[in-house]
Amino acid sequence: MEVKELMAESKRRLCTNDPIYSERVDVVLALLRAFGILSHSRLTINGRLHRLFAGAIVSAYENKTSVDLYSRRAIDLHDNGLTTRIISWLDKCVKHEVLVPTAPVKFAKGKLNFGSILLHYLDYAKLQLQYKARRGAKNIMEAA
Repeated sequence: MEVKELMAESKRRLCTNDPIYSERVDVVLALLRAFGILSHSRLTINGRLHRLFAGAIVSAYENKTSVDLYSRRAIDLHDNGLTTRIISWLDKCVKHEVLVPTAPVKFAKGKLNFGSILLHYLDYAKLQLQYKARRGAKNIMEAA
C-alpha cells in the first residue's frame, strides 16, 4: 500500500484510541528511535509526525501489505500534506534492515517488506496485551 495511504490510515486509526494498535505503534516508535531512524530531539514539535510514521508501518503490518514508495519526489509528499522527511526515514529503515526492499537497491524504492527485527517486535507487542495486570490493595499486599 502506498505510504501516503498508510499515513492517512494511521491518522484515522490513532484517533480511535484502540489499545492494541496504540501498543504496536509505541513499540515500533521505540524501535525506530533506538536505531536512530527517528530523532530524540524536538519531540514536542515532531513527536506527532513520528507517531504517524510508526502508525503507517503498523497499518501495513495489520493489512498484510508492504510499504510502497514509488516516487521519491518530495513535492509528491508535500502536495498531500505530508512531511518530506518520510523519504529519509524510509531510507534509514532500509539501511538498518527494518524494512527490506524487493528490488536490489540500498535505499527506499518500490515495495518495502518487513525485516525480521520489525516482525519480532510487532509480534511481541501483540503478546503484551494478553496478560492482565492485577491491581488493587489486596493484590499489592499479597505480593509483599
